[in-house]
Amino acid sequence: MKYLILGSGIAAMAAAEAIRERDKEAEIRMISAERELCFNRPMLIGEFALDGSGAALFEKQQDWPAQFNVDVKLGCRAEAIDREAKTVRLAVPDGRDGSLTAAEPYDKLIYALGAEVRIPPIPGADGDNVYVVRTREDMKEIRAAMKSARSAVVIGGGMLGLEDAWAMREQKLDVAIVEQKQRVAFGQIDQSAGNLMKKRIERMGVPVYVNASVTEIGDGYVSFRQEISANALPAEAEEAGAEVDLVTIPADLVILSTGVTPNSRLGAEAGLEITGRGPKEGAESEVCGGCGACCGQQADEGCGLQAGPCWIAVDQYCRTSDPDIFAAGDCAAVNGRNDAIWDEAREMGRVAGANAARAAAGSAAEADAARSAKKDNIGQVVQTYSPEVQTYYPEEEEIYRPVTAEHIFTGFDTEVFTMADSSGAGTDGVYIRHADVEIFDYQRERYIRVSLQDGIIAGILLINASELAPDLMDAYHRGAGEEEARQIIQRWKDSHEVDFKPAAPFRHR
Repeated sequence: MKYLILGSGIAAMAAAEAIRERDKEAEIRMISAERELCFNRPMLIGEFALDGSGAALFEKQQDWPAQFNVDVKLGCRAEAIDREAKTVRLAVPDGRDGSLTAAEPYDKLIYALGAEVRIPPIPGADGDNVYVVRTREDMKEIRAAMKSARSAVVIGGGMLGLEDAWAMREQKLDVAIVEQKQRVAFGQIDQSAGNLMKKRIERMGVPVYVNASVTEIGDGYVSFRQEISANALPAEAEEAGAEVDLVTIPADLVILSTGVTPNSRLGAEAGLEITGRGPKEGAESEVCGGCGACCGQQADEGCGLQAGPCWIAVDQYCRTSDPDIFAAGDCAAVNGRNDAIWDEAREMGRVAGANAARAAAGSAAEADAARSAKKDNIGQVVQTYSPEVQTYYPEEEEIYRPVTAEHIFTGFDTEVFTMADSSGAGTDGVYIRHADVEIFDYQRERYIRVSLQDGIIAGILLINASELAPDLMDAYHRGAGEEEARQIIQRWKDSHEVDFKPAAPFRHR
């Protein structure tokens, strides 16, 4: 049995380990365009502080391939999948690797190609002074550029963008953050927390421009339109009659932190089912038309999906629309959902690998049983014993269960912890509001919010109150409700010199 794994990230490695745990003898081959084995991408910005070895980044030791008996081929790109022939066409570098074939065969395929940083359609986004943070090669180029740079602009104010800006600030560059939405960390924190974060970041000398739509990246500058009314987003500003400023700021170095594009095109071209934001208005189907407009501003007329991220569609077993192909990680969405977080990719990979091995075991058993059957002298089929018959039959398939999203940020003299529905989006009950940006303690500005859904803890948001995280996380996982959340917070308040100004502690949204 041969398993072919496309990709070498955490999803691919988790899949390989799950396969090997269940199939000791199978051939497992991993193909990746990356030049290095899996490393922890969320920690990549920490390269600014490393000595260049990057040892702390690697999720696995470099002896991992030998430990799990996985044949790893790096620097080799998959170009096409032939589902009928069950082969993957490869671009072998300079033909140097004689162990690879132009059409690599497989019995079961794990599609774990991850994602790439999304490059927005901004004039100048392809300039020599524009960088993304995705690989260690990217970090080497950024470090080299920083030697002669004085000013930097981070386009994108999500958690990763904030980490980029903090790292630049620590390296003594003049930094600014430009965010299209109305607050930083839009998907993780609410407006009150966003206001507090903006205040604390700017206090440390880093301007934060929100409601800002970048119009051009030039040699040494970034220009953007900023809607200075609090009521409309930039795209709506002119139409709504809101006042708009055209702002230009210096930028010797620009970092794009603008989300990711799933690497789903190879699967789409092979005819695998694709899922995205949903059907376009008036579309006859919800399928990818292969237009290649994933994450673009425009979608081809032949595509039934809205412009936006398009993933390989998988079910709760991480099976694609092809029974011999499983998919996991940032390139795949379970029942239409992908949060692009590290632990999610790891768990999807584990499930995909386990179920691929289970499916392979079932196929092998059926084949062995067929080979062991023979006809007697009157033409009836009789079953004979064969020591080669596969006896491994897992009782149940592994099921992927959504991983709870957690985000931790430390920078700009601020600690942020978020978990699950931390921004309050999607809840329709009450939420606990013990503090907002106008409430201070003796030492630091603190903000605490616990979101509730049907009386049960649904999300946690803490700024400069990380001591509360363990108890609130435990309560969340136990399905605790409002009263326990109040008790946890009250105990914390009783043990700290905290002067919260009077405010309604519970408020309906």
